[in-house]
Amino acid sequence: MVTNQAFQQSLVKCSASPHIHEVLSVVVSCDSEIVVSGSWDGSIRVWRMKDGSQMCIFTSNIEVLQVKLSRDKRAIVGLGERNGHRKLIMMQIVRSRTCAPAVYTRMASPGGGGGGLSPASPQAPLPEDLLP
Repeated sequence: MVTNQAFQQSLVKCSASPHIHEVLSVVVSCDSEIVVSGSWDGSIRVWRMKDGSQMCIFTSNIEVLQVKLSRDKRAIVGLGERNGHRKLIMMQIVRSRTCAPAVYTRMASPGGGGGGLSPASPQAPLPEDLLP
């Protein structure tokens, strides 16, 4: 179980490459190994808890209001807003030994618009040691 003090220290370490705007949501994995943060700047970042290093980043033009992480650390869901409309960001994390882009998103909104599968911005996948 992560303590409040350990969590705060980890967030301070994460400030080496911080979000540009206000962070609106933070979630810690069940095993306290990773932290996922979502920001008004449209980014979702994944951090390693033990040293505060940034593992990957997903950027969009959607202001991220809330993030959730699955128990098995294989999916991240974000709720965002753009032009007064709510948007859903769903990312599947793929296990890989390479640094090629490995995260894909399905972006959808109520009423249909914005659907489709598209590759995310270039980023490193989560290391295998953090996946079951």
